Amino acid sequence: MHIDFCFIDSQERLIATGWSLESDPGLGLQIGAERLAPLVLERHARQDLRSSEPFGWIAVFALGEVAGAGEEPIFLESQGAVAEIAPDRLFEDEPRLVEIGVDEVFAAYVRLVAAGAIGVPGEDPARLVRLRLRARQVSALEADDFALSVDRCQVSPSGEGLIVGWFLGAGAGGAPLVALAMDARQVVPVTLAANSLRRDDLHAYAPRYRFTGTDGFCGAFRLPEPPEGPVRVILMPPGEEGMLLAAPAEPQPPARIARSFCEIAPGLADAAQRQALRRVLVPPTMPDLPAEPPPTDAPAGAGVLLILDHDLSDCDLRDVLRKLLADIDGPVQLHLLRPAMSPVLEQALRGADHEEGSGRLTLAAVSLTAMTPLSAARRVVFGRSSTLFQMDLAPLLAAAAPAAALVLDPIGTIDGAMSPAALLQRFERDVLPFAAAIDGALFASLLRRAPRGFLTLEAQLRLLLEGLAATGGLDLRRADMHRYFAGRAGPHAETFPGALDWHAWDAATRRLMAEASQ
Repeated sequence: MHIDFCFIDSQERLIATGWSLESDPGLGLQIGAERLAPLVLERHARQDLRSSEPFGWIAVFALGEVAGAGEEPIFLESQGAVAEIAPDRLFEDEPRLVEIGVDEVFAAYVRLVAAGAIGVPGEDPARLVRLRLRARQVSALEADDFALSVDRCQVSPSGEGLIVGWFLGAGAGGAPLVALAMDARQVVPVTLAANSLRRDDLHAYAPRYRFTGTDGFCGAFRLPEPPEGPVRVILMPPGEEGMLLAAPAEPQPPARIARSFCEIAPGLADAAQRQALRRVLVPPTMPDLPAEPPPTDAPAGAGVLLILDHDLSDCDLRDVLRKLLADIDGPVQLHLLRPAMSPVLEQALRGADHEEGSGRLTLAAVSLTAMTPLSAARRVVFGRSSTLFQMDLAPLLAAAAPAAALVLDPIGTIDGAMSPAALLQRFERDVLPFAAAIDGALFASLLRRAPRGFLTLEAQLRLLLEGLAATGGLDLRRADMHRYFAGRAGPHAETFPGALDWHAWDAATRRLMAEASQ
């Protein structure tokens, strides 16, 4: 028995590689009284053995449920031969495999990482994987055994990405196409839905490759941290251990990733595939919400920062600001949640400031994210224009709590006896419109905890307010209104294929996050 490398991965699996002249090496792992058969056993040819026969092997064993896996000696068995695995190898061999393993062993290793059979490598081996993959990338899209093309490859600033293309193999069956996504410091598998999209336009390739009509593929990935440097997707065609194809991911705003997914999804006949790809774009767990009541001794700033999601016509901004300036005392800085100012918005802003007359209103920022310094504001007021314009904001602005929210709940208005707990449950579950007033220093602290994966600041803030409510740090009140007219303008009202706007996309993301955390 010849063992080259043996290590434990990030998912508590033991991976061993080596070679054997036997067609069935009969591999098994012995730990105390337990004998384990491999979960995965793959064979491959190795040029260093001067043979085209698949003498090489890579095996994956699950250690999770084995008693004494971290204490008992580990033995690898093959055809009656037994070898004890030195403990230091279990934590040192993975980077050694990546650095010095022959090409066929390295290719087998990265394919199993891409397929999810081996856990994502840690920081040191991941760095070596990136270096070695970059040295082996080629740009050719056609070979004797396959043709491969990428039509679209995108990644958002927070690390969610999509890839769409097509793949034609020379024969039926065989190993699947797999892929990895990587930046300067991260490597993750790409979830691929192969042979899932209609591509009738590829029929001209039929004489050379196996053409089915559904040879398109799509995939999704999510980097654990925001990307650092360019992002590439490495595609590994089956049967081509020496060939890796790199597709650079084009940076796109999160809403463009969402739109791309909604454009692709109707072409996926398998609902399970659609759901699996959608889940990849969602954070795997709920974010860490505040575990204690918020601090109240932070130094007070000056004035109010108004973060306004203007979901009405541009010309209506003047009326909205006139009402809000009448409700709010002191200087007001406006952060408008728009990608840019239009001439009509600029005119509305000047008109509102001129009408007010005291020069209290200044424009602080215009962007779809609230990433400007916020600690200088005494209080932050957030809401959609349609909500703030129709609500009586006096209870919200007069609230003494560090954080307060006023929620539109028509059902609760009819049933005036609804408890605060029931109101909170509906606020979380039914995505009720709300306005919030939060101490400036607290808002800045919350913003640093804002979860990735949402398109709107409203969805991020709603989740953070839920965390405050759970610790008693939120003054949550109901706005008693029987009529409410929702805004239908602005970028957040953009409709994706499937009739989803940004808020509906975020609501679905929120549900999937909750399901993943259960």
